[in-house]
Amino acid sequence: MSDKFRNVVCQPGDVVQDFKRQILELISLNQTTCGNLPDLSIPNLIPEVPDLNPSQKAIDFLADILALVSGINFEEMRMQIVNWLVEQLEPLSEDLSDNFIKSIKSCYACKINPKIPEWLFQIQPSSFTFDANGQPIIGTGTEGLGFNVELNKIDLTCIFAADPNTEIGKLFYDGDSSNDINAFLWEVIQENGNPLIWSDPENGKQILEVRYYENSPIAFTQNDGTVDYQNTEPRPRVFNFRVINQSYENKTLINVMVDYFNSQQPLFDVDKVIPNVIDLLYGTLTNKIELPDECLNRVVELEKSISDYLDEGVGSGTVDINFDDSFYTFNSKQLTNIKEIVKEKKSGVKKYKKCCSKDISTISFDTLATINDDIKNSSTLQQKISTYNKALDDLIKESVAKVNTLDKDSASGEFLSNFITSLQIALTKLVLSPKNLLMLNLFYFLVNSKPITEVSIKKILKEYECIIVEILSELLRKLIYDFLLPLIIKALKNLIICVITKKIKEKNINYLKSRLSLLPGFVNDKLEDLNELFGKSENIVDKARGFTDKINLNSLNNINLQSKKKGRFCD
Repeated sequence: MSDKFRNVVCQPGDVVQDFKRQILELISLNQTTCGNLPDLSIPNLIPEVPDLNPSQKAIDFLADILALVSGINFEEMRMQIVNWLVEQLEPLSEDLSDNFIKSIKSCYACKINPKIPEWLFQIQPSSFTFDANGQPIIGTGTEGLGFNVELNKIDLTCIFAADPNTEIGKLFYDGDSSNDINAFLWEVIQENGNPLIWSDPENGKQILEVRYYENSPIAFTQNDGTVDYQNTEPRPRVFNFRVINQSYENKTLINVMVDYFNSQQPLFDVDKVIPNVIDLLYGTLTNKIELPDECLNRVVELEKSISDYLDEGVGSGTVDINFDDSFYTFNSKQLTNIKEIVKEKKSGVKKYKKCCSKDISTISFDTLATINDDIKNSSTLQQKISTYNKALDDLIKESVAKVNTLDKDSASGEFLSNFITSLQIALTKLVLSPKNLLMLNLFYFLVNSKPITEVSIKKILKEYECIIVEILSELLRKLIYDFLLPLIIKALKNLIICVITKKIKEKNINYLKSRLSLLPGFVNDKLEDLNELFGKSENIVDKARGFTDKINLNSLNNINLQSKKKGRFCD
């Protein structure tokens, strides 16, 4: 672990490295001494020191343990991925939606006065002229300035480069402009200054008026310290939004936020997960829309930044983490790696790293489009299982098509391993989409009395760090407890039985030796006792096997890594 990072568990990197090695060596030793384990198709070698890096990325480490214990069982791994995608993705999306709102409350909203500022309304409420019945007269009053946010602060993946009404757009957006705020914001950009109203697609409640300024002298982004709204530093390419008066007068900022996020449930479309994972690995989608180099660099930097957070243990829920300034910049080695990944994505290919003589692999856009359509058209549980099974089969088949026959198993294993480790990054990217960051930027401004001004991806993410920790915690919880640990426990069962058997036999042999040492020279009459003791040993082993069969994996789901924070305006 580098000097830029400290926590209460680890100091230098070799502590984590040694800890990993001790665990893997312990498993390997017991495998070596147990003669009743099944033969493994792949040698159980402990990774070399360079592979046992000081990263605290839990998913990668657990995957290493799984490979060490049981080798690479492709069919079982594929089935577990399908099970996770079918059964866990939708609950995960719902949990993230709920936790995202809670995180904004704890990180930002609970630190400010919940009253909606007058300048945030379409029309400032106190400026209305009222009739004899005390009702505001339509057409009177002073317009609110609203809140401005630069496009590049919320669009970290250049999603607006894709038209949601095209075939490629269907894989980027979660719907159309009536039910997906990302698609709605794309329409706002096309209007270039003309406002559009975002309403809840379920109940029709109007929430925000949104407009886009390509280059306007009133697109202020900062304030001069004399007021609490933005009145200086106009910027190009800015979204402006205002709260609808009739929906939120006498309401709070929390009401606006909750209605806004509830109007776009879930937080992301679970059907888009596979296309986004494949795009992360192969650049299939970004290659199709021919993103400019600047955009593609931002996308890869975002992916690398999320990976860096995972490397340093963010989301583990066990330690307090602090970074120094060096964490928020890429070093020369990382920049070189980013350039290489950008080059691969522009070509729509990925090189194998661990096998196959560094051959390249590709996944076509047509394959992803077909998978997306099939998933969309699957309604029943059985249909979804069948569709996801076929999707993974097609992806594996296409990914290994260019490698020689002898390497296909290794190539399949590398694809599945990359798919698993890329899930957490792809899901985090889906959460950090413009529609979610739009509202987040408002609360950041209200807390800090200034907008996010950073340009680099890492420094932008630094401002979102409180939220990112919560997102990664939830993702890790789901991936570890509902995916990897059940596989590992199942794989360890034979090893546990073997070790228990070995210990019992050693104990009984020592006991028998002590018994025999007390007997006269002839022991033939006592052989029956000896056989009886070995019979009891087998019974004990059977009981041990029964114990491991009864391990309750569902109890893992009850583990809660959530942290609770309160502010002075929250109960």
